[in-house]
Amino acid sequence: MQYGSSEKSEKLTTSANQSGDNFATLPAFIREKQLRKEFIQIGHATLWDWVAKHKFPAPTKLSSGVTAWKRSDLVAWANGSWQSAQTAAAS
Repeated sequence: MQYGSSEKSEKLTTSANQSGDNFATLPAFIREKQLRKEFIQIGHATLWDWVAKHKFPAPTKLSSGVTAWKRSDLVAWANGSWQSAQTAAAS
């Protein structure tokens, strides 16, 4: 199932707004629990399925046992300008 940016924006929830224009209040790195609670309301399995299928940005390993998503990747995804490394390499 492919998600267009209008379908993505329907899934987004932020305290700032839903257009993806103002993410300044989010920290630079966002852990999974906060991501799924405040940014995109999807389940754990769906999130990791999207990451595996390159439909959603992959997280960054910050240290042993600490994985988080970059705010800049999430903003790009919300605005429809994010491309997975696999997609970018194919272009």
